[in-house]
Amino acid sequence: MPSQNGAIPNIFVGDVVRTTSEGAYPPPKQVAEEEGYVLRVWSEEEDLLPDDFQGGEPSVDRKLEKGEIGMVIWPSHARKIAPASSVTLIDRTFGVGDVVQARASTSRAGAAPRTGMVTSTRKKLRLRHITTGQEAHDVPAEHVRGVLGILPGDHVAYGDWVGVVESTFEDAMVATPSGLRRICDVGGLLTVGEMEELHGPSGGSGLPPMIRRALGFESPSETDHSRRPVMRQAIVKGPPNRESVHTVLSVKQPIIAVDWLALNQKMSPEQSAASKRPKRFWYSHEEDELIVLSQAFEHDYPVGDKVEFVNPTIAAQHDMQMDQMHGIDVTGLHVLSRSTQVDVLWQDATTSTEHSTALEPYTILDEHDVWPGEFASYQPGHEAIAQVGVVQSVDPFERTARLRLYKAQEEVLSVPLFDIRPRSSEQADLRLGDTVLIADHCTGTPPPMVPTLGAPGDDANNAQLHEQLSMMGMQVCASRRWDADSAKLRQPSESVDWYGVVDAIGSDGSVVVKLPAGRKVVEPYEHLSLLDDGFDHGGPHAPWDSDQDDDDEMTDASLTSDEIPWVGEDGEEVDESAFDDWMDVEEEAKQDIDGATSSGAVRRATAASLTNGTADKVDTPPTGGAVGGLSGTTPIERFAILESAPRDHAFLKDEPRGVSRFFATRLQKEFKALQSSLPDSILVRGYEDRQDLLRVLIIGSKGTPFEDAPILIDFSLKGDYPHSPPVAHYHSWTAGDRVSPNLYHDGKVCLSLLGTWAGQESSESWTPSRSTLLQVFVSIQALVLVSRPYFTEPDLEQTSGTEAGEANSRLYNERVYIATRSFVKRVLDKPILGLEDELRELYLGSDAKLLQSIIKRAEELLEGLEMQAVRPELAVAPVEEPVVHRLSRGGAIVLHRAVEGLKLALRSKAAASA
Repeated sequence: MPSQNGAIPNIFVGDVVRTTSEGAYPPPKQVAEEEGYVLRVWSEEEDLLPDDFQGGEPSVDRKLEKGEIGMVIWPSHARKIAPASSVTLIDRTFGVGDVVQARASTSRAGAAPRTGMVTSTRKKLRLRHITTGQEAHDVPAEHVRGVLGILPGDHVAYGDWVGVVESTFEDAMVATPSGLRRICDVGGLLTVGEMEELHGPSGGSGLPPMIRRALGFESPSETDHSRRPVMRQAIVKGPPNRESVHTVLSVKQPIIAVDWLALNQKMSPEQSAASKRPKRFWYSHEEDELIVLSQAFEHDYPVGDKVEFVNPTIAAQHDMQMDQMHGIDVTGLHVLSRSTQVDVLWQDATTSTEHSTALEPYTILDEHDVWPGEFASYQPGHEAIAQVGVVQSVDPFERTARLRLYKAQEEVLSVPLFDIRPRSSEQADLRLGDTVLIADHCTGTPPPMVPTLGAPGDDANNAQLHEQLSMMGMQVCASRRWDADSAKLRQPSESVDWYGVVDAIGSDGSVVVKLPAGRKVVEPYEHLSLLDDGFDHGGPHAPWDSDQDDDDEMTDASLTSDEIPWVGEDGEEVDESAFDDWMDVEEEAKQDIDGATSSGAVRRATAASLTNGTADKVDTPPTGGAVGGLSGTTPIERFAILESAPRDHAFLKDEPRGVSRFFATRLQKEFKALQSSLPDSILVRGYEDRQDLLRVLIIGSKGTPFEDAPILIDFSLKGDYPHSPPVAHYHSWTAGDRVSPNLYHDGKVCLSLLGTWAGQESSESWTPSRSTLLQVFVSIQALVLVSRPYFTEPDLEQTSGTEAGEANSRLYNERVYIATRSFVKRVLDKPILGLEDELRELYLGSDAKLLQSIIKRAEELLEGLEMQAVRPELAVAPVEEPVVHRLSRGGAIVLHRAVEGLKLALRSKAAASA
């Protein structure tokens, strides 16, 4: 994939690329063009690894620089780092249900890239026999299977139970230069083929010590007190290997562990109650009692995987001669390369077949993105009743969807995508490729939600499981010959009609389910349950889940004592007397912060420090700092302390903890800085009865999609403040979608100063001796509520300037602008407690000039869309420096509704004044 105009090509983890072996490690004997499998991409690790990261081999284990990728080359197994622009893309991994996008150059001008969902794939493989080196080309993926009988994550059935394989114990026969050696291990480290780690420069150091000892590479250490059994070193006499390498010829699985998840949902309650949970561990001679389920469905077979033909007849079709060494049939094949054809259902309901290299993963999903066949909840406004329908098609350019109301087959609505309620991260719905259990009755969960079944085991017990499995496996290996007969897992029959995979969802909402035996059945949506096995089957391109961050508690209860030491950036304890002149920087800070519009301005914000003091009640500073309102109305106080905290404050129910002796003195000084240095567009309220709580109202700046809109954030100061940063809660007034990647619907505010995001520089993090409340408030306005909020997401910042990135940013701005117009209507209908008078004065004071200005700018956008209908060459609405470059028809419907609400408020104000 050659680079164009110096742009970095989009290469992703899992891609197959063509490269040369030059610069690889270990160094090649001869430089040649080979194929590699991408393991690392610079854009996915730049925030995960420290700048000084170094691994074992400097040339391949260092941190990637911008534009670089890390790969493993096949079949030499060498590793290499190279510029993405120097490789050619050969194949890309996609699975059924993956969301993909066409390249921006093939999309409509000014629109985001065309997106669709993968409905099926067809893979052809290039294979090489592990011992003979014979190759087979263009082998359909369905002609092979994994060389191991079963893998962790596979589903099996016993009677009416379905379970997931947790782990397996492997018993391998290895051809060494001195003959055969039998090696046993747990954890999937053993597979057929050359053991590359053993004959490279590392001398076997890539394998666990016990395997190295079992192969004779080192002797047991006297200090080795591992509780895990030493691998059995049974040497089988025979002629030496043909080459001076170690080759695993065959692997058996004498025992597997199964976590049983759920029962057949077609059983009666009485039958379910009487069904006993099967045992956890299964020996190879018992495995014919288990039915393997998931192997009947799609498998990825990435480059480097090991497979075998499903039977000798198919092997003969590809002219592949099987080998035999030491009396052992060697059937293993390396996957050297792959070519994938993908069937795509596009948002506009058209379909096409594409080579996987013509597509890219679409991982940053919009909350309102939907595809044909999906269920969606439609709610035209917060007060309307939500209706459920099945998506027929989507116009991503105009942001509209055709929705057939469920159970009302004749009624198809054209609705704005903005009225499609975002999916809840806490509730499941069905997608293509999902594993489901089928009932013959309604589950009781209304669409689009489905119940989730399955009880995956606790990850904390994995070590205990592996130890137990290892002990049992070693006992089996000690008592059984390697060539003893083993039972084979049963293949599924037509009797398994209660388990399957979602193959398609019809336009009427009915679901096509593929059963393990291959038959397809049509089932009502309400008869299905999603099976959760605890394994991540998302692959390398799993979609972004916006609200799934797990936050650790930032402070500990033990940190509320007066004994807390203060430390600087060098880790040394800070003498509090060194900060007696903290307030001397107030005037300098005021000059720097007023009108701050960039991160540079924020970084110059007030430096905080301490003075001696006690934890007594904070004296209320004189309420002042009144400035003219944004609309030129009666002055509005930017900072004030009220008598009591409002009942809807996000942290009101949190019991205030004991405060340190620095708390009161520090807070007194912080309040003085807020009183004198707050920008006009930020209002802060404190409370006499709760010194630990603050309420902050930020009015969006001109030139941003937040312009003139209210953003409300509540803050809590822990007892050890300023040792720990403030805790913030953003009040979201949407149905679930976000107006910024940094403002979550659940209230989280993502900002390095708050400790909720790891900044790239230590200066961006909270520092007790320098960081202040004023700095936090201004940072939110200057770094979060910006003109192009789409690019404040770290993963998306790199797309700035690209055609796709700019198109997505324009769509994001449209959504934010429309949503925040409804914020104005919301605070007029339901004023914020403690700020009622200020909001009334701000929007309705002085003949409601600000509200009229908001309405006027929105109407200009609506008029611009009407003009484009007559003159399509008009690309943008006639608004100076527009934050919304083009209004979609779906956006216009929602914006018009918001404008009508604002006009109603304006008429009510006029009527009250009459």
